[in-house]
Amino acid sequence: MNNLHISETKGRRRALSINSIDPDHQHAMDNSLDNLQEDLSLINLQWNKVISEQSNPLELALSFLDDTSVGLSHRYNEFTQLRERIGSHLRSVVGEHSQAFNANVASYSKTVSALTDAQENTSQIKRDLKESNDKITSKKESLMALNNESLQLTNSIESLSYMEELLQIPEHIEENMRREDFKEVQKLLERGFVLSNMTSIKSVKQLKPIHQQLEMQEHVLFQNMIDQIEDIVYTRKGNLSLDTNILETISISQNGFTSLENYLYNIVNIDLTKQSADLNQNLLTFIKNVKQPGFLQSIATINSSSNSNYVQLFALLTLLKDINKLPLALTILVDRASNEIHNTMIKATDTVRSKHPTLLKMVKSITSTTSTHKNLYRFDLIWNKLFHEIEQLITKYIYNPLLILGRDLHGAGRNVPVLPKRKGQKLFNLQYNVADATDAKEHVSDLKALLKDIFVGFSVPPNTKLDSIYIEDESFEEEEPLIPPSVFNMKVLLEPFLLFVQASSELLPVEVSQTSTPSITFFSSYMEKTFYPRIRVTIDYIFSSDVESLNPYTLENIDENQNIFKSALDFQIFFYNMLYVLNSSNSFRPQMANIILHTLEKFLSYYKHLFESIIGSSVSERNNKLTTAWFNDEKLKTYESHIINGDSPDYVKESKELFTFCPKFYQKGKDFGKDGTLNALTLDTVIFFTSTIFWILTWLPTLKSIIEISDSKEIISLMTADELRSYWSFFEYMDVENSDKRMSLRILLDNENGEKFDSIISGFDGIKMDLMTLLRFDIRAKTIFNIGKFFQETPSWDLEVGSIELYHSIGTLISQYRTLENKIKQQLSSERKNAIFAGIDVVSNEAFINGANSITVINDNGIKKILRNVTLLQHTIRNLYDKPSDISMGNTVAFYSSISETENVLLQKVNDNQLSFLSKDDIKNILRLQFSEELEIQTRNQNNISKQTVSKPVNRRYVEALKKIDALDI
Repeated sequence: MNNLHISETKGRRRALSINSIDPDHQHAMDNSLDNLQEDLSLINLQWNKVISEQSNPLELALSFLDDTSVGLSHRYNEFTQLRERIGSHLRSVVGEHSQAFNANVASYSKTVSALTDAQENTSQIKRDLKESNDKITSKKESLMALNNESLQLTNSIESLSYMEELLQIPEHIEENMRREDFKEVQKLLERGFVLSNMTSIKSVKQLKPIHQQLEMQEHVLFQNMIDQIEDIVYTRKGNLSLDTNILETISISQNGFTSLENYLYNIVNIDLTKQSADLNQNLLTFIKNVKQPGFLQSIATINSSSNSNYVQLFALLTLLKDINKLPLALTILVDRASNEIHNTMIKATDTVRSKHPTLLKMVKSITSTTSTHKNLYRFDLIWNKLFHEIEQLITKYIYNPLLILGRDLHGAGRNVPVLPKRKGQKLFNLQYNVADATDAKEHVSDLKALLKDIFVGFSVPPNTKLDSIYIEDESFEEEEPLIPPSVFNMKVLLEPFLLFVQASSELLPVEVSQTSTPSITFFSSYMEKTFYPRIRVTIDYIFSSDVESLNPYTLENIDENQNIFKSALDFQIFFYNMLYVLNSSNSFRPQMANIILHTLEKFLSYYKHLFESIIGSSVSERNNKLTTAWFNDEKLKTYESHIINGDSPDYVKESKELFTFCPKFYQKGKDFGKDGTLNALTLDTVIFFTSTIFWILTWLPTLKSIIEISDSKEIISLMTADELRSYWSFFEYMDVENSDKRMSLRILLDNENGEKFDSIISGFDGIKMDLMTLLRFDIRAKTIFNIGKFFQETPSWDLEVGSIELYHSIGTLISQYRTLENKIKQQLSSERKNAIFAGIDVVSNEAFINGANSITVINDNGIKKILRNVTLLQHTIRNLYDKPSDISMGNTVAFYSSISETENVLLQKVNDNQLSFLSKDDIKNILRLQFSEELEIQTRNQNNISKQTVSKPVNRRYVEALKKIDALDI
């Protein structure tokens, strides 16, 4: 107590005592209260239309003096008895509760004294806490400064350690480079680049030469590995030799042949299957070992003598892949292959000359020096064959028939090329070079004799016609392409193709050019009719495989809790890469612009179909969905468009139109059912879909860039080779998603294509509008459904006692509101959340007012119960909206409050324009509910009296008031 500075009061205080109450006295007290409660209930039941909080005593007195049919003179005695009865009961209550009242007064004095002491103690505690907090704060600032200084020193020490390590790395790299330990060099380079790119080291200018030295060492490592790969592949070190000597397999030395015929006879006895298996044994062993787990880790040193050539190649290529140089290395190796193979052939030829001179002499013995006369070729005859051969070669490398198997060509149509079939003869065949076969026929007998000498048992069939010294071969074997066919191989083929076209166009004689297709024309025709459709089909295929073929509802997190469809992110990556490859940011090419716009149209169509699968493409697919019926109402769609865009929203007209599709929602069997709203899974999908479309509209429109194009369009067939290269060139593919280049990507378009692009953007805006409308429709459908259940679940509203409980249906609706708000806040902005909930109070007002048509009898307790639920719902809706003051359910409150008033007050409110939001039928409904309880009592009490309604006072009042309402001009 002393520590808290609470002073203790000395002395003794007087205690209060309350005499115990015996059962009889307690019963008398309770009975007096019950009597008074019965009097109040009697007033509420029988005098509620006469006496209220706003009653004027003078008006009441005048009513008791009025002896007409609308006066209260006939009830004056009843009123006098009630007054005396209430006065008697009040005196009884005061008498029976006097002792308890006195005790409460004493307790109140004691409570005041205790509260005064507590307030003084609390003030002292606050002063002590403030003093302690001030002391702690001053020391905390000093500790923070010391902590920051310590952190800076620690970072400096760590940076110096990294610098020391970085300075030693180049020397270690040189040592390992001399030992050709490429794996260790790669590890050191990787560590060196990591250290040199650290923020604390990168800013030191004196260390920049170290980074440059590392880059140079990386280049040297790359070149050394390329050289070692070529040494292994082309056997530069040592003589060219095979592991197995073919001659030894037939047990004959190289000088053991007497003639070429003897050689051929013996050589055919070689078991080629066994020989090929022996030659491939090392390769098969390597392939078997490489499949074993941990094979790569078992290679300690690449150049170890224990490793085979295959193992060394595998290790080198793997290391190139680790340093991201494998594509470049393969490109270099392919470029050098032609020369290296040529050198290998020369080396092999020299080896054969030195090792097998006898065989070479035998070959010379069968060499014939005969000559034949040839007519001059006509250049124009082989010109088209040359084009055909070139087309055959290029198409083989850009045409992949798998891309169109079983797939829609998406507009490419009949222009899609097929692999050209060879027509006529091969490009060059010696057997067709002799136009006049007279001289050749003279050598037929010599040829037959020679063949018999070389091949024992050879005979020419008698029906064979030899018009030439050459035997005609009808077969043709298609060669396998060097690399898999792809339309993007054109970026490699384009320059050689154009080089040929340009060179041949200059060499072509004038006489030939007048009767043959110019090479430039051939090139342009091929690119337009073959290449362009192929690139369009290929883009469609990539889009289908990378976007369409995946699960469209798979999610991807992009920003904290915001999720979008992964297909949209995949499309962005694919689209950015396509723009980069097609070079759309630097040049406008109509064909490429068409492909880009066509791809965007496919993506738009893909999401349109996805939306249709959610909402249903027709009413018949979801005839029980109220949202589908609303979607087919053009007037409603117009209201929603204005509301979502913030363009003069009219929530009242929207609400009226919504209820035209469900006018009897408050009646069982006539509502649209729970299935009329979206289930939880579909609702989540719609929210994620909406977030996805908004995300797309943040980056896609920014890619548009309009340029001015001259009216005179270029004629492609008149372009030079350089112009054609610019027109059809592509960039090398790169991962644009992880580079700065994506920020500079644009789509250059002319005005015509710009309008097409805007139309596509409008399509995405349309999907956005439909999704937002669907969310608005769903929450309104849930509102109407649950408020309808609220009226359906209560058979009677003339309650004996009041209730403040929340109805189950309203509680369900509140829970749905809060759940939807939490989901929307995570995925959409506050502005878009407001656009979804805007006007929900108007719909709720309309539902509660229309729902009153289902009530037959209602009293004040029923009204209070309805208003209690309305108040809680209004509070929830205000919490959903960023501007709570814009939300009001005052119309509902005014409607039900008017039921508890008299018909005269109702008429006065109508005349004062206080109920302008209600229709004449709504006012009549209020009047009906005002008299509902009295009419119910009158009917119940006068069952045996005349059924003439005009003789009943309540009926007369009701009819007269109804006539007054009908006479109103509203």
